[in-house]
Amino acid sequence: MKKPIAFDAYEAIAERFAERVDYYAWNAHYDRPAVLAQLPDVTGRDVLDAGCGPGVYAEEMFARGARVIGVDASPTMLATAQKRLGERVRLFQADLEKPLSMFGDASFDLVLSALTLDYVLDWDGLFREFFRVLRAQGHFLFSVQHPLSDYVLNLADDYMQTELYHARFRSIDPKLRVPTYRRPLHRMIDPLVRAGLTLEQIVEPQPTIKFRDQFPEQYERLMRRPDFIIFKASKPG
Repeated sequence: MKKPIAFDAYEAIAERFAERVDYYAWNAHYDRPAVLAQLPDVTGRDVLDAGCGPGVYAEEMFARGARVIGVDASPTMLATAQKRLGERVRLFQADLEKPLSMFGDASFDLVLSALTLDYVLDWDGLFREFFRVLRAQGHFLFSVQHPLSDYVLNLADDYMQTELYHARFRSIDPKLRVPTYRRPLHRMIDPLVRAGLTLEQIVEPQPTIKFRDQFPEQYERLMRRPDFIIFKASKPG
């Protein structure tokens, strides 16, 4: 059975990633504050955390009163999430390149996916699945690498195409290269539209001031040029 492209990489770094996710600047002071600022009210709502990793977002949504289910391809990452979450959140191993057949139609009020979809090639199929499992007026919120930043930083060959490259997680393992997909902006938006979702907002975030304490030079760069981009969409009612 074919594994997701980043499976081996995340199996290798899962425990180290979980140990630092609460304080590491790119997670704690850049992606997470910006994503959480876009959350709708989740009190009493059913939420799918797609690519839940060590469970930080799932924990936050549970604290806000949601009923949360998390899925991730990496069993080691799921183990770190289980350690963090206990019985508060149900967890499943799932490959987002395949149908989410364990969930019925209209099961969720929100699908959230933070810095995960860069490892998924087929956004059309996945977004159709998210449309299916969302209830009417439900939301889909996700963050990914910014397409222009990816193009510049990774010396991409053709901005207009979806390209496979290998990112480096130097802060965790200088030797590790994680396979990931870079795609242009239109290939991020078009699958949303084709799936029937309504794009509500695009956010190009800036880091919080706490980011500067860890990485002052990168802070100044991110204040001028984003590394991440956030999309908020909804299913028409």
